Amino acid sequence: MSYGTFARLARDPSLPFGKRVSNLRSCVQLYRPLGFHATLDFLESRAGHFQRDEGALLRALAEIDASRAAWQRELASYALVRRAAKRAGQRSPRRDERNPHLCDRWHAAPREGALHAVRFAHRRLPGPAAPGLDHLVAVCLAAGGRLDAEGLAALAAYRSALLESRTVALYEDASAWRRADAELAVCHRIALAAELPAPAAPGAG
Repeated sequence: MSYGTFARLARDPSLPFGKRVSNLRSCVQLYRPLGFHATLDFLESRAGHFQRDEGALLRALAEIDASRAAWQRELASYALVRRAAKRAGQRSPRRDERNPHLCDRWHAAPREGALHAVRFAHRRLPGPAAPGLDHLVAVCLAAGGRLDAEGLAALAAYRSALLESRTVALYEDASAWRRADAELAVCHRIALAAELPAPAAPGAG
C-alpha cells in the first residue's frame, strides 16, 4: 500500500488502536530518513508515547506528514534544477550537488533530526564507545552539529582508522565487525549533521 493509505488508516478511529499504530510504523517503513528505529524514536521524542496515546499518535502523524511533504517539495525543486542543467549541457549532477533522493535527513527539522540520529546511533553501540568516538559525539552535540576544521579532521581520521581496521581478520570476528560497523554509522551521522548549513542569525533576512 502507499504512504497515503497507511497514514489514512493510522488516523481511522474505527480501527483498533494497535492496528493504527502498526499503520504509522508502515508509514515509517516508507519514509525513514534517520533509519527505521531512529525515526520512530525521533517521532516519540517530539509527539509523545504514540504507542498508547491517541493524541500522541495524531501528533506523530502530523510530524511525519510535514517532513515527508518537505522532502517531496525538495524532490520537485531538484527535478526542475536537473532539467534546466541538462538543457544547458550538464548531463550529470556536480559532485558537490546534494541529491535529495538520498533521503538522509528529517526534512521539516534537519538539525534536530540530525542531532537525534547522532545520539540514537551512539546510544545503540554494542558496548561502551571508544574514547575518541565519545569525544566526537560530545563535540558534535555541544556545537549543534557544527564542527570546525579540527573536528572535521578528527572525524575523518577516526573514520579512516575504522575502515582500515575492517580487514579479513576483523571480518572473521563477527562481534568486532558489528562493532566497527556501528561506529561507522555514528561517524556517518556526525558527518551529516556537520554538513547542514549554519542557522540564520536572529533577525537576518
